[in-house]
Amino acid sequence: MALVQFDIDLHFIFYDLTALVMQGDYPDSELVDYGFAHNTPSHKQKVKEALSVSSDGHVPLDADVLSGRTADLATVQANMERLCHLLQRAGYPIDQVLVIGDRGTLNDELALTYDKKGLKYLAGLKASQKAHVELLKAVPEEQFARQPLTTERGHDGHSGRSCPVTFRHDGKTATHHGLVLLSGPMRHAVRQERAQQLSALRAELAAVRSRIGQKRCRSVKTVQARANTCLRRSPVGHLLRAEAYETAASRVELRWWVDTDALWHAMQTDGRYLLVTNDGSLTPQRMFELYRAKDGVEKYFGCNGATGCESAQRSFLYILCHPKAGRMIYARFRSEDLISSGPARMFLQRELLRSRLTNMQRQNERDDHRLGSMRDGLVIP
Repeated sequence: MALVQFDIDLHFIFYDLTALVMQGDYPDSELVDYGFAHNTPSHKQKVKEALSVSSDGHVPLDADVLSGRTADLATVQANMERLCHLLQRAGYPIDQVLVIGDRGTLNDELALTYDKKGLKYLAGLKASQKAHVELLKAVPEEQFARQPLTTERGHDGHSGRSCPVTFRHDGKTATHHGLVLLSGPMRHAVRQERAQQLSALRAELAAVRSRIGQKRCRSVKTVQARANTCLRRSPVGHLLRAEAYETAASRVELRWWVDTDALWHAMQTDGRYLLVTNDGSLTPQRMFELYRAKDGVEKYFGCNGATGCESAQRSFLYILCHPKAGRMIYARFRSEDLISSGPARMFLQRELLRSRLTNMQRQNERDDHRLGSMRDGLVIP
């Protein structure tokens, strides 16, 4: 197989989900739909693509095209099944593979499923449960300073503290290895964004106060209602308190202030997140390095819509570059071909791909020659 021929190391496999915005109308499509994705607006139609690539050269191992409304968590178990099948076909020991995913690819059920499959994983864990939030808050700030993961410090630094993470599902329990990470860049960005949002909210409340005495803004009740609307619509509305009141001179006023207790609690988790693995051999430093390396998937593996329609002829443009192959492989595949045949067929067809690239280059040269001739008043049939 191609994986053996090119000696592709499958010890570490990155899994990622990418959303592609679709332009136009797709009334009969089962894939183009609205849904949440971190890298695209929710009001845009999209399709999603699940990608599994090797850390060795970022070679694509598996891909699946999904509906834009598909949740990240809903894709993980199917990807797990496909990877296990691929590894078995390649004769690669499953227990020697570590699947690395982001914070949208792990929950209690999936953590226990990894154990059942005998597959190792490393993933970020969203702190959606009270126990997970408490893990983030439990590490005192000074302990992070004593356990740096990078040479940088402050806004540019990262540090972490190990902790056990317990998962429970369907009457079963498992305790895996966790790492509470403090990211300086993330903390700085979160706090800057919060400050901007608070500033914008104060401006909205000031606008409400400036309209006091005008129509529908003359009583304490109506002014309070408008202030509450501003708080409710703002992402930081829970951090401010606003009160409409009547002065001794019977004038309606509006005041607001920061809820220092709420702000303090919010700041306790700024820049902190959880990494979890069932591989006990990974050190905190190695966990952090591998998790950061997953971002390379988007840099080395490009995927762009190749057609204006979405049907059985769905196709995507893949640009693959592997150092052991010694050259770039450039080809256009139908998505169902990619899924059904896998990377082995892609590499086994390398001579065909090289031929396609050569033909494309020759066609471009002929087109350039034709345009040049037309400019000179000569038309070459």
